[in-house]
Amino acid sequence: MNHIAPLLNPNENILLDLDVLSRKRLFEEVSRILSVSSGVPAQSVFDALIAREKLGPTGLGCRAGIPHARINGIVDPGLCLVRTKQPIDYDGPGQTTAQLFFAVAIPESNPDAYLAILSDVAEFLRDKEVRESLMKAPSAKQALDVIAAWTPPLKQHRERSNHMKNSASGLRVVIVTGLSGSGKSVAIRQLEDSGYYCLDNLPLDFLLPVLEKLHSRGIDRIAVAVDARGLTTSDQFTDCLTALCARKIDVRILFLTASNTELVKRFSETRRRHPLSVHLGSQSGRTLSEAIHLERNLLSPISEQAHIIDTTRVLPNTLRRWVTEFADIPPSSMTLDFESFAFKKGLPVAADLVFDVRNLPNPFYDEALQSLTGLDKPVIDFLDSQSQVREMLSDITTFIDKWLPSYESQNRHYLTVAIGCTGGQHRSVYIAEHLAEAFRSKVLTVVRHRQLCQRDS
Repeated sequence: MNHIAPLLNPNENILLDLDVLSRKRLFEEVSRILSVSSGVPAQSVFDALIAREKLGPTGLGCRAGIPHARINGIVDPGLCLVRTKQPIDYDGPGQTTAQLFFAVAIPESNPDAYLAILSDVAEFLRDKEVRESLMKAPSAKQALDVIAAWTPPLKQHRERSNHMKNSASGLRVVIVTGLSGSGKSVAIRQLEDSGYYCLDNLPLDFLLPVLEKLHSRGIDRIAVAVDARGLTTSDQFTDCLTALCARKIDVRILFLTASNTELVKRFSETRRRHPLSVHLGSQSGRTLSEAIHLERNLLSPISEQAHIIDTTRVLPNTLRRWVTEFADIPPSSMTLDFESFAFKKGLPVAADLVFDVRNLPNPFYDEALQSLTGLDKPVIDFLDSQSQVREMLSDITTFIDKWLPSYESQNRHYLTVAIGCTGGQHRSVYIAEHLAEAFRSKVLTVVRHRQLCQRDS
């Protein structure tokens, strides 16, 4: 199921063959429709749409547009579909007019829903076949039928991947491409941090032999960054994708984009040169706007086969989370490090959470246990028998279990939980070992005993 169809009703927010001649009149009509469903005054919706448009055009380059805005006061996401009677002026990459529009209004407090809807709408409108079907739909009900029958390419791909699971090569490849400045480096780093073997700017001619070589060495998760410089012909990417699929390789294509205004802003801030700003083999150059326009055109065949993420208003942490979801990386790619230590020797430098267990009964005062550690059975039996110890262990486990998802959501790769007692020998070691055992089935877990390591060395 896509995110578009549930928000549309043929009798309320689908308007076909609207007779308007300007963008202003279009926005007035969609504001009126969205106002009814949201309870927000039409003027407020109109002002928000105009304000967003000033940040950069919302045309998609396929004679379609997505006017959108986050609006304070809206409780639930709002959407309307408008097909105008004739094309109207509407800027976008490679377009000056448009005739098909999805207008989106999202609550200020729900950016994830906002971007999920925008992503599906953008992918839908870039699908030439369904776009043409929508243009030909004779009624609002049939237009909704076209939308409801559409499945986002990402979901289609996953369904195909599941179907071929038994016969697949076992190799998964994520191809990261898109416009320079749109966040490809962020995406590649996130994949690398999540266990993927990453290759940057590999020419497509070398892709298949390199993948086969790496797979022969036991590497089965590979991410490849591809930019416009790696393409020699418009059909090269399609040919490469066909070859990969013929070998039953699970291929996922992630295409990152952003508005021209945002890309210019990012290049200005970083003072980087656009990779296409210079003509290869000549001294002549291109303006930044010309280079961005050329890159859009060169990569257009890829975007039609990819999962598209518009990063114009997306923070790096959000992008990293979406990349993780796209690549089906296990949600818990974090390493949870339990470290015992002695307070008298100082806190561990890398500690994120520190628990003091010096209040628990101390085996050190039992002469028979004094020379042993929290790894030895007599000490374990002693601490197991103490109700305070059991209660402390339960409380710490509950705390970490409650807050671990919050740390994971921040794309942290390591969380160090330090357990301290007086000498770092008995109680802290015991607690660290039991915590590691409790979380081992949920997350990659490491346990270290600082003082014991120092003693052994």
